[in-house]
Amino acid sequence: MMHGPERRPFKDIKRRIVDDFERRYLNDLLDRHQDNLAEVERSSGLSRRHLWALIHKHGLHKRVLRARIDSLVKLLPLVWVTSPQSGA
Repeated sequence: MMHGPERRPFKDIKRRIVDDFERRYLNDLLDRHQDNLAEVERSSGLSRRHLWALIHKHGLHKRVLRARIDSLVKLLPLVWVTSPQSGA
């Protein structure tokens, strides 16, 4: 029997602990592998589908997408210089 508002059911406490672990684990992996999802996937042993589900669950998708955009922006000067000129 639970008394007072400070006591919560086991499953609520467990969910909170697991969520915190997942968030920290993903952030650590993303930091260690510089947001490279292929490396995170290999290192964690998670499938890409499960990895993306966890990334979305913990609101980390913006971080991952921002990193992908940044890496593409870095490639733009290379594409611009090496692409053939039209009408040449």
